[in-house]
Amino acid sequence: MEEKDLEQRIKSIQNIATENPNVDVGSLMMNMLEHQHEDNNVSNKDKTRGYLVSFFMPPAAIYYFVKFFFGDKDDGRRIGTICLLIAILTTVLSMAASKLMFNSASLGNQNVNSLSSQLLGTFK
Repeated sequence: MEEKDLEQRIKSIQNIATENPNVDVGSLMMNMLEHQHEDNNVSNKDKTRGYLVSFFMPPAAIYYFVKFFFGDKDDGRRIGTICLLIAILTTVLSMAASKLMFNSASLGNQNVNSLSSQLLGTFK
């Protein structure tokens, strides 16, 4: 929220207070400041998109990390760091799962040699 906008809102609250003395000016000011803080957060749509991209396409998470981490939003640094951590965790788990799959699917040298000799014997 810009400074001029903030000044206008304060003036409008002061006008309301002068017109109606029963109005709680303190709660109006608190409400205005809370909404000001909410306006400067990353939207839920952007958070969800960043998290999903980080999970399903880890290399593309670098874009969201940079976008949120160096952006002007209040919670951007935290959201960007979470996107990066999700991408790193997903990459590590994918590599571990791939290694386990390839290790369990590969044949040993003795099995390959016996299979090749059997195949060569079949074609002779």
